[in-house]
Amino acid sequence: MDHGGALMTALQKMLLQSDDEGRLYLFPAWPAHLDADFRLRAPGGRTVEAAMADGKIVKLIVTPPMDKTKLILPAGVSGSL
Repeated sequence: MDHGGALMTALQKMLLQSDDEGRLYLFPAWPAHLDADFRLRAPGGRTVEAAMADGKIVKLIVTPPMDKTKLILPAGVSGSL
């Protein structure tokens, strides 16, 4: 068992998940009271850079751009997409 690899994968899944229909779920399992700043690769050759501070999205860059209706935020997290 590679505990470091398992921890890294779990942390990434807390920050970003995707489904078969191309939707990206941002911060699906991240506690809103904790700040986060990340850059991760997503399916479809995309890179997602995002930051959350005080329960609000303060940075969101998806490269290449995608339909914003496919970016899903958890309940209780605000921010302008």
